[in-house]
Amino acid sequence: MYPAGPDGKGDVAKAKEALTACGQPNGFSTNISYRAERPKEKAVAESLQQSLDRVGIKLTLKAFPQGDYFSQFAGNPPYVVQNNLGLVINGWGADWNDGFGFLSQIVDSRVIRETGGSSNTSVRIPQVDQMLDQALAETDVTKREALWGQIDKRVMEEAVIYPGVHAKSLLLRGKGLTNVFVSDAFGMYDYLALGVQ
Repeated sequence: MYPAGPDGKGDVAKAKEALTACGQPNGFSTNISYRAERPKEKAVAESLQQSLDRVGIKLTLKAFPQGDYFSQFAGNPPYVVQNNLGLVINGWGADWNDGFGFLSQIVDSRVIRETGGSSNTSVRIPQVDQMLDQALAETDVTKREALWGQIDKRVMEEAVIYPGVHAKSLLLRGKGLTNVFVSDAFGMYDYLALGVQ
């Protein structure tokens, strides 16, 4: 959805066209938030700061404590508006391996709480809410899976979520462990079930 230009380093001309179309031909300034305890989120914010500066968008980094990040800051719509948080770094992993488990809390506008605590920090597209309802009601697995993909594409068309980092974990274990399995719920070893030979 987001072509990186002929040199793979961003399409500056296209970005400037978009800025002109939205009435900001010379760019603008805004803030970008991230969780202070997460160095990868800070790195994403710094990378966006450097990239967007090329087209005149000036980002000021704002770090907030992760314990209150969604309830008081990035997930609190009045705070976001009052403090000019134009971009918010967020991370999300599916609660279970399904489109609903991945999408429901980050693209459904009905989970946004005006009093704070929202994990959806930016998506307010009524059509997406309707598509989520349609997918939830669909009993045919193949059709439902196709709907999840359509929802993802629709959100990306609006560019309200940008996939900055795809985090992966490497799970290692010693040869002497027994009863080793990966929990579907957490995507990592179930430490309570581990044993030793």
